[in-house]
Amino acid sequence: MKILSILITCLLMQVILRYPNGNTAWNGSLAKHLDGKLAWNGNRANYSNGTAAFKGKTVYYKENKRLWDGHIVYYPDKNHAWNGSMLRYQYNTVAWSGSHAYQPNGEPVARVERNLIGVNLSSIKKENLVLSPEITLKIKKLRSKSYCTGIIIKLGPNNNIEIDRENNTVTNKIDLSSDIKIEIIEKDKKSNVYLWVLGKKVI
Repeated sequence: MKILSILITCLLMQVILRYPNGNTAWNGSLAKHLDGKLAWNGNRANYSNGTAAFKGKTVYYKENKRLWDGHIVYYPDKNHAWNGSMLRYQYNTVAWSGSHAYQPNGEPVARVERNLIGVNLSSIKKENLVLSPEITLKIKKLRSKSYCTGIIIKLGPNNNIEIDRENNTVTNKIDLSSDIKIEIIEKDKKSNVYLWVLGKKVI
């Protein structure tokens, strides 16, 4: 049974995915864009324009600007979207202060408790609080109190980042091209990378 399992694993590793033009998209260790340029080599992911999307612990925009450095989420203009305690709109006004959520014009939307300790999770109804097309707070409600359990920041057509405050994880979803997508999940200072090529999950 163990031999069969190893054989199946080896066969899966050798699967080669090709584009309609015959170029290799995935050869078991490398993913390539339609024009043959490197998309993923196990350590680094590149956009179709050749710029880095993910290298080391840093995630980049397609324009080679930092998006996430392990601590801070950046907008393309280098303003902070999230610094670990405060969430801001792109033009630098506060979206969530840790206790209050605000509309883009500065008007308060809701009071959101930061502390999750002592909350009976079985009694909480899940909801999303959409502050703008780019920013959503993941909310759990208990009686008259609301608790922020996560943050979703849409950072353009190529990048989305989700911060799960309950499980202490950060998930980056990046489109390297129309055919190759990557997901990076950071937890406990470790990174797990998942790769989709031509609609198939290969890692």
